[in-house]
Amino acid sequence: MNIRASWWEKYKSYILYAVLLIIPILVMDSYFSRGKITYVWNPDGWGQHYVALQYIRDYQHKIVNGILHGNLYQIPHFWYTLGQGADPLTTLNAYDFLDPISWISVALFPNRLTRSYKLMIWIKIFLSGEAFCLYTNYIKMTDSWRTAMGGLLYSFFNIEYFLYFPNFMHGCYLFPVILWAIEILMQEGRKAPLAAVTFYSLLTNYYFFYSNVILSMLYLCIRLLCKKNRAIENIRICRNVCVAYLVGGLLSGFVLFPTVHAFLNNYRIGLTTGYIESLIRYPLSFYKQLFVHLGNFHGLFAYHTVIGGIPLGLICLFLLIMQRGNRWKTMKIATVSSLLIMCIPLCGRILNGFGYATNRWSYAFALAVAIAYVGLGDKLCKLEKKQLIFLTMMVVLYMGTAYSIGGNSSDGYSYDVLLVLTMLVLWAVNTIPLCKAHGNLILGELTILSVIVGICVIFSPAYGNFVKQFVSVDGLNAYFTTPSISKARGTANQKEFYRVEKRETNLNVECANQVRGTTYWWSIMDKNFQRYCTDLQLNTLTPNCGLHGLDGRRALLDLAGVKYYTTDSKDNEGVPVGYKKIREGLYENTRYLGSAFLYKNSILRKDAIKMNPLNLQEAMLQGVVTDTKIPNIKTIRPKKRMTSLPYRLETKDVNLTKNRIWVKKEKGAIILHFKKPMKGELYLWMNGLKIQEADKSMCSLIMGTSSDIWCRGQKKGDLRVSDYEKTSTALSSYHYWYAPKDGETCYLGKSKEGYESVKIVFAKPAEYTYKSIGVYENDTEKCREDVSKLTPCRSISIGNDTVSGNVECTGNEMLFLSIPYSTGWSAEVDGEKTSIVKANGMYMAIPLTPGKHHIQLKYSTPWLRAGILTSLMTFIGVLIYQIVRIKNKPKVTERKSEE
Repeated sequence: MNIRASWWEKYKSYILYAVLLIIPILVMDSYFSRGKITYVWNPDGWGQHYVALQYIRDYQHKIVNGILHGNLYQIPHFWYTLGQGADPLTTLNAYDFLDPISWISVALFPNRLTRSYKLMIWIKIFLSGEAFCLYTNYIKMTDSWRTAMGGLLYSFFNIEYFLYFPNFMHGCYLFPVILWAIEILMQEGRKAPLAAVTFYSLLTNYYFFYSNVILSMLYLCIRLLCKKNRAIENIRICRNVCVAYLVGGLLSGFVLFPTVHAFLNNYRIGLTTGYIESLIRYPLSFYKQLFVHLGNFHGLFAYHTVIGGIPLGLICLFLLIMQRGNRWKTMKIATVSSLLIMCIPLCGRILNGFGYATNRWSYAFALAVAIAYVGLGDKLCKLEKKQLIFLTMMVVLYMGTAYSIGGNSSDGYSYDVLLVLTMLVLWAVNTIPLCKAHGNLILGELTILSVIVGICVIFSPAYGNFVKQFVSVDGLNAYFTTPSISKARGTANQKEFYRVEKRETNLNVECANQVRGTTYWWSIMDKNFQRYCTDLQLNTLTPNCGLHGLDGRRALLDLAGVKYYTTDSKDNEGVPVGYKKIREGLYENTRYLGSAFLYKNSILRKDAIKMNPLNLQEAMLQGVVTDTKIPNIKTIRPKKRMTSLPYRLETKDVNLTKNRIWVKKEKGAIILHFKKPMKGELYLWMNGLKIQEADKSMCSLIMGTSSDIWCRGQKKGDLRVSDYEKTSTALSSYHYWYAPKDGETCYLGKSKEGYESVKIVFAKPAEYTYKSIGVYENDTEKCREDVSKLTPCRSISIGNDTVSGNVECTGNEMLFLSIPYSTGWSAEVDGEKTSIVKANGMYMAIPLTPGKHHIQLKYSTPWLRAGILTSLMTFIGVLIYQIVRIKNKPKVTERKSEE
């Protein structure tokens, strides 16, 4: 009986939290199930996170088939459906690729990934609260009932953000575990728990481990400061924490090393172009929103900051101010520190890997609030009249201030009503004897009610209608079963390597349809890829790390090995020059070069980037662009293939001067009238276009005051910048999340269709500067001449992590491969190692001498071997250490007993 009682007391809080969690989850899920809505958010959910589950499912199938057929080693390390080709281990690490939770969820529902997605989110919400209970129980703050309530508060604090970005939940459920492990190390001297959680964190998501290490070290400093140990003792604890982090990190070397390599080659690290005039302070608007959201169920606002909770949490913050003595010192410092790091842009940059400033780690503040709630639970039931009056005044003052600077009406005043109700309950619990006897239970029930009301407010159509932003089952199926893509797969020879360009904007659908495409939308975009996109001013490049194809530009499609162009548009709009209709919605490249061909000439990059982006793309058909001169390969200066067309200018609600555009009204327009061209492709180039901010302080809070250059409709004689892939967004340099382009370049269509004007419509009033505006025509015949000088290599075969085949050269030539450049590739020519050259900014090329050659390329994840070796050596080292430690332990015990 005693054993059962002790077991119940030990695990009571975990069980209570698990039982209580069922209620809010059922309430939340009811809003989704009513309209057959999935948990997949538009856009990031279905464009990235849900797709990552598809890759995990495919990888599971490959592993199972590999085991069954005895060829496990053939599982690819380089997937051509990730953008134009990328490493899944590094590209998808931030998307739960090695997370056991995702793998288990997918394994349970391999044919119903929407269920896997939902289960994954539920498990992580559950683990967030359980992790809170683990930490709180260890530091022995209060009883199990209040601990369970605190877990409920913590796990639902960031619920809006979690459903947007499920992978961001890693930080939330692992942060309390890391703090628990640090407490064990401080109090018991055991390093193993911290090393273990470090290993798991790096295995599942290196990004949030990085953030959590910084936050946990801040926590450690606060703890040591308040504990007042001797300096030598503090140094010993810090040393042990660092050792545990190091051991855990080295154990995960097989994941950590490759992802670090990928992150260092990502263009976002050290980003200097994003918003922040000051590293010390955000705009005043941000702080106003921060204050208002302290008392708001809707918690997500600028810089990915999440501040939302329940009224009791807010009241506990007010009550914490009143506490005196060393007992509350740690809690106060931790709460203030977690709030302060959200207020300083420099902290946001550091925690984001020295990229743009953002506050994804607001769960640290959520943890501080939940701990304050648990720690002050007894105080809430034993308040003196003076304290009640003080809290009431604080609540009234807060509500008045919040209304004066922005108001809380976004949740229909539900939070305010609940806040007033909470204060009334506190008065009752502390003054009415009957309520006083059951105060703890009443406040717990009020907490549950607050969480449920908060969920209703966030998800209900009557208030936030958060569910509206998510995708229906039918919508999700339609997104991934794009008819035109399936046509390409059904038509093509599956043994041949080819890519597909699609007019539709569905990003990352290639995996589901098992075709290789040209779209890309993952956080870790290689800097070569980004440089390629910005050099060519690809209009489909989004502000951060998304690429909606190659604009339908014929030269770029040839270089990328694109054989098919697909569209679900009934008018077949935007089909590139040189593509022939073979089925409804499906077009084939009539002069397909293939995935490999030979160049006779080279162009130095320093010369190429002096050209405008239109001539640059045509230059890459005349010679391979390289960073340095290639021995024995002829270096040329490319010919300009683009012709500028003279035009007559017309404006509507736009003032246009030599270098400035002032859009006075919404849908103001510039129309360029020109003589009907007939030679090939038609382009618009707005050189040096930059938006000028009228109010720099507001740009980040509304995701940049971007003005879209857009127009719908297409008719003869009035060519307009069409729907989406030709929609151009000019971003301010103050935008906090910014991929810089020096201008806007739009492919307008085939000039033979007889257009005689281009209409540029500005979505919003704004002011721009620019260097020049021009309409350009590309001569198709001259381009065909350039393409005819390139020799396709049809015998080159591209397989899993390998490229091989025979090539015959008539002179010194460069073998070009339309595979993204990576240091993971190694090459041999006729059995001898040779260097791989970065070609055209992002692809690969190999210099060859005259004659016949056998080419062999192999891919291995960069730094993977070093990581595996490090992991093995660390594991062996830890094992030896533990064996020696166990052997020496009896001797130490013996000596102590003798003494």
